[in-house]
Order: sequence, then C-alpha cells, then structure tokens
Amino acid sequence: MTFHSLDEVLHPESIAVVGTNPHGRFVSPLINLGFKGDIYPVNPKYSEISNLKAYPTVKDIPGNVDYIISAVPAPQVPTILKDCEGKGVKGIHLYTARFSETGRKDAIELEKELSATLRNNNV
Repeated sequence: MTFHSLDEVLHPESIAVVGTNPHGRFVSPLINLGFKGDIYPVNPKYSEISNLKAYPTVKDIPGNVDYIISAVPAPQVPTILKDCEGKGVKGIHLYTARFSETGRKDAIELEKELSATLRNNNV
C-alpha cells in the first residue's frame, strides 16, 4: 500500500467537485479563496458551473485529479470511486451521510466496501 503525504491532500494541484450545483457549491469558495490549481465541477446536468466547464463524470475530466470533494448521496459514492480509477486521486472528502452511523446493516456494508476500495486504490 502506498501512503501519500498529507501535503498532497492539503495542497492539491487539481480538485474535482462532484455533485456541485449551478450556484457553485464548493466551487465558488475555491475560486473566491484564490485556489491556483485546476477546478473541475462535476455534474451531468450542467455544461458550466461558476464560469468553469463542468464534466458529467470524474472519468470525463482530462488528465489527473489530485483531490475530490464529493457531495452526492451515499449510494452514488461507489460509482464516483470507480470513476476515479486511473485519475491519480490522492484524497477524497465525502460530504455524505447515511453510512455506518445509521446502524443499518446495508449502510455498514457499503462503508466497509468503500473503505476497502479506497485502500486498494491508494486513496
């Protein structure tokens, strides 16, 4: 297993924001705070968000993505992780609820599956 330095997560060169909305949730603050790297909004419903080209999926983004901010429902997270394969993702921040904290068996299993996928992909 490869471990990335915390610096790679705290200072990414590119960020994909998955599940952002037309008002630029999570995208606009990155722009307003002066993030110097590439910002890739991801939402299949829009072609542009916050004056940036939007992509339908992470796999549609050209080149690598260092860090992902994901604001999609829990059942969609496995697809997001699959789309990350081959993109060089070093970290992902899930703004998602309904995992093991619910106490539901299916949610606990989903969280375990996601954790294993992340470890296997060195994220």
